[in-house]
Amino acid sequence: LYEKSDELASRWSDQTWVVCQSLFDYKKENYGVNSHIVPNSFPFDDSLYVKNRRSGGGRRVVWTGSILTPRQIEHIFRLCLEIQRLRTEMEFWFVPANQTENFRTSAKSFNLHNFSVFDVVGQVASRNLVSQCDLGIALYDKDYGSTQFIEPIKIWEYMMCGLPFIISSEPSVNNRVKESGIAYFLGPDNQIPSNDTLQNFISPENLFSLKDECLRIAKDFDAVDVIERNLKLI
Repeated sequence: LYEKSDELASRWSDQTWVVCQSLFDYKKENYGVNSHIVPNSFPFDDSLYVKNRRSGGGRRVVWTGSILTPRQIEHIFRLCLEIQRLRTEMEFWFVPANQTENFRTSAKSFNLHNFSVFDVVGQVASRNLVSQCDLGIALYDKDYGSTQFIEPIKIWEYMMCGLPFIISSEPSVNNRVKESGIAYFLGPDNQIPSNDTLQNFISPENLFSLKDECLRIAKDFDAVDVIERNLKLI
């Protein structure tokens, strides 16, 4: 019933809005409808980026969000350990919305060095921490619910703070982001490629070179501007 209602609304509306690229592709393929992508982005504000852009020194990694399954924690720390192996000077910041103590315990049990776990409330406090970093992590458990039609909100926070990011291959990601090179995609089920692509992506030179493009994309998809542009087309 839901899918039929979605089809009718998509076919007969003056405009169809979708929150991610995979939904755009789905409606195009199944309904023959061209949608407008209105992502889960934010009103653009680069003040924290300007304030903190030199804080991380090219060596600070951040993860922020909610933990949904134990495997998600395992995959996050497995990636962090690989980053630590490739660049021993890296520092890891975790800003969990839940399971804060579990993060501290897990970091120790995985023998991750040079890490901090922050217990803060609200997007402003979280974003202030994110803006002091250089690389974001957005990993998900493919077996928890549907990842196909989800674009993580956190990647827009990362971009607005000038952070390229590493992400699971399953979630939907905007084509502009894919083409820009600011995102590094792991293999299925968060497998880490055995070649040197990850090492190249996390090099200080590459992370610094991608900051401006992150800001440009975040600005181009300013939530207020995107909505205003689409409303004017009706």
